Amino acid sequence: MKAVLFTIQNAYAYLDKLGPKKSIQIVNKLGLDKIYSISKIIPKNRLVALAQNLSVEKIVEAIKTIEENTLAELIENLNDETLLYFLQNIPVKEISEFVEKISVIEIRFLIEKIGKEIAAILILEIGVEKSANLLNLVGSKTMTDLIITTGYKEIVILVKSLTLKESEKWIKEFGVNDIPILIQGLGAKNMLSIIKTLGLDNSMETVKILGSNKSVEIAKNISKMKLPKSSTPISKKKKTKKKLVPKKIRSKAGA
Repeated sequence: MKAVLFTIQNAYAYLDKLGPKKSIQIVNKLGLDKIYSISKIIPKNRLVALAQNLSVEKIVEAIKTIEENTLAELIENLNDETLLYFLQNIPVKEISEFVEKISVIEIRFLIEKIGKEIAAILILEIGVEKSANLLNLVGSKTMTDLIITTGYKEIVILVKSLTLKESEKWIKEFGVNDIPILIQGLGAKNMLSIIKTLGLDNSMETVKILGSNKSVEIAKNISKMKLPKSSTPISKKKKTKKKLVPKKIRSKAGA
């Protein structure tokens, strides 16, 4: 009985700053055991600060969906402003899936470099699976450097259009030195058009032979060319051979 009372006292002490109505709703939806469990690993002031700015439904969903230790790690490594932004703009299920694939330390690095807004856009626009796998394959530093030097919009356009394997191959081959030159010189959509026309391997080989600057220069010169109007060659009419009628048939016809 004492243990039960102790749990109840701690649970309500944990939620006292939320007001009675919100506190009771959270307790009813989560249960005393769950609240007491998270109270042992998450600082009271941090969780209360988040709960004050989120709906009961969102708080309950986050606590139920995100594994306790992972939630504690997120709260430890990210500030309240960032956590609130993520919870308000990204579905909780997607946050949970993303932190299962990418370490919280990597997520913090990503946010510190490109900001919470762009980090959220990458997850939402590219998708949890593809964005997480790409970060793991090419590294957070390479991705953040590309986004900083090139702009996130262009990177999103390219990565969304290419497969994961193509994106990895392209980024690893050209990296931070060449990709900004190509994207800034040609634009993401024009690059995709070239890749579609030549194929990824051929377009990459062309850039490797010519160099990124020369490739951009040639592409720009081609775009300025006044090419002759294409005309469809007139096909020669085939001479139709006169069908020969056997003599016997002709004679019968004339009879």
